Amino acid sequence: MQQWSAAGRGNGLESEASSITPGTLARRVFLAAAPAPATGAGPDRLSWPERPAASGQAPPRDPMKLTARISSLLTALLAIACFVGAAKSFRALAGITDAAQLRDARGFGWFAVFLGIVFLGIAALSWWIVGAEREES
Repeated sequence: MQQWSAAGRGNGLESEASSITPGTLARRVFLAAAPAPATGAGPDRLSWPERPAASGQAPPRDPMKLTARISSLLTALLAIACFVGAAKSFRALAGITDAAQLRDARGFGWFAVFLGIVFLGIAALSWWIVGAEREES
């Protein structure tokens, strides 16, 4: 097993054995990097501190708005991908001669259409929520 020397490097391990294993070194580095437990940890210590707005400035914007917009656009993109997959599946039906494969390809196509409709509905609902939230602000 490979030994790493910790002596003479100024890392606080000089008083210990002159050589340690890589696993022990990794464990010590991990424990040294771990944050110390907070004293008096309660519900108020676990919440994220809010920044008070400076006088004359608007309060900080909610980062959820950008995330909701992006997620609605990505969901709409996923719906388009489902519709493209369904269209490819339905176009491939003409070249299939086996009845079982034909039935499976048709089922896949309709399932892709179903998923596209669900994703499109989720995207529309998310976009509507973002718009309603913007009107309230």
